[in-house]
Amino acid sequence: MTDFEPTLGVGEVREYLSRNNWNRAAAGDVAELWNHSEYPGFRMIVPLIESAPDFGKRLGLLTAELANLEDRPKDDITFDVATMFFDVINAEAKHSWLIRDSIPVDAGQRLFSAAYKLMEAAAGATIRRQGHFGHQMPTRARDHTKHRLRLGHTRRGSYILPILSLASPALPVVVEDEPTLDMAVEFSLFDRRVVATLSDALNALTAMVVNSPVEPTESEILDSIQAGVSYEFCQAIENVTAISTVESFDVAMKWAPSTAPPANAIDVVAFPREASPIINRIADRLRDAPEIREDVIYGIVKKLERSDDSTELGTGRAGVETIIDRKRHIIWMDLDESAHRVAVQCYEEGKRVRIRGVLAGRKGRYTMQPISFVADPAYLF
Repeated sequence: MTDFEPTLGVGEVREYLSRNNWNRAAAGDVAELWNHSEYPGFRMIVPLIESAPDFGKRLGLLTAELANLEDRPKDDITFDVATMFFDVINAEAKHSWLIRDSIPVDAGQRLFSAAYKLMEAAAGATIRRQGHFGHQMPTRARDHTKHRLRLGHTRRGSYILPILSLASPALPVVVEDEPTLDMAVEFSLFDRRVVATLSDALNALTAMVVNSPVEPTESEILDSIQAGVSYEFCQAIENVTAISTVESFDVAMKWAPSTAPPANAIDVVAFPREASPIINRIADRLRDAPEIREDVIYGIVKKLERSDDSTELGTGRAGVETIIDRKRHIIWMDLDESAHRVAVQCYEEGKRVRIRGVLAGRKGRYTMQPISFVADPAYLF
């Protein structure tokens, strides 16, 4: 069992109950009692000893009681409890009569492939914004998709493929004499940042091919790279929408209840078959466009300097602590007025930042001229 595989344990049960307005009424060494204002006189027994031989049986009774109280299938309750600390990306290939509990083999194969390629493209864009990755997909993006994500069971009555991604909470920055990053914590935040990038990219692509009455301009297509859209991202979606056995490819997000959703988080997007030619043309344009590449770093504002001359374009400097090649580095950068205000606010409030630009240097000496400097949208706590 790994820390990024859903489990049904005491922590998940407590999180589910507390977020559904249950209150702990009594606690002992082996069990707790929880009550709810809507069920007077009823007490939910929560077992605490996960190593006990009957722990699984008692949790089964607990989920059965919840299913009865909430009038929902027990399997749905079990899934919701087990994924309290996970973002769930539901990828669905739809057809009005061809796809119900089963799916044509071709459509199913493409759905699984799309799920993999979408997540890999989102992971790549979380590290580096690039219109076409080709053979330059970051190794970390490939490893993340292979080893950090899980697939759940398809849902009855449809063909929905749940992709499970751990959503670790952004623990406060370590503060001693001054704030500093904990590398183990920062590595754990990559999972949620990938899903936040996926959300941004889906939103940007939907705006171009579904919500707009006209085809996107070249400028709009190239601007979408900033949101995480890439040739690979578009191809993953178009590969599903292009076949006759699929009427729509939908992606619905179930954000982990344990962690606040990212900024501008989507709930659901749908790409109808009719959008397939436009998506394909966008993909071709991203593939053939001049190379556009911007690095993305995450970190904390460690130091601030203000320019004495307010008429200068760069009104201040910031030293941002980040992690590159598994080592901490402080990168100094010149900021304009708007970025400097963000840096000051994040410094004062202890928020992490996300910076997009071109990273230069090597052997521990790096510089960056930011194109975008914002509070980390994946963790606006």
